[in-house]
Amino acid sequence: MLGVWFGKNKSENGWMLEQLHKLAALKLTPAHPADFFTWLDSLMPERTDEVIASLAFVVEDDGFDRWMFAANNQLVRKILTTGLASPNPETITRARQIANVLVAKGQSDLFDLTQ
Repeated sequence: MLGVWFGKNKSENGWMLEQLHKLAALKLTPAHPADFFTWLDSLMPERTDEVIASLAFVVEDDGFDRWMFAANNQLVRKILTTGLASPNPETITRARQIANVLVAKGQSDLFDLTQ
């Protein structure tokens, strides 16, 4: 159901980011990862800090499906690269931590984003 919201972009984005934080706290991940990453990317760069924080919630969940990140590698890279270019040091740190977690879980092609 949540994946449908991302794909249709029917809801106000701030509200959706809040819902994503709540779902991540419950250890739930999006049903349609491609729509999810496309939606997150569509919020960049205006909401970079919020997007990176939201992505961190999903990545840091031990139960997350690492293949959803691998299958959407180009969008994930684009989102993280935008986060690393943020003027906010906390966002840069989070983006780098996300890249580190993904590299540790097998996405070695993101290693350059950990430096």
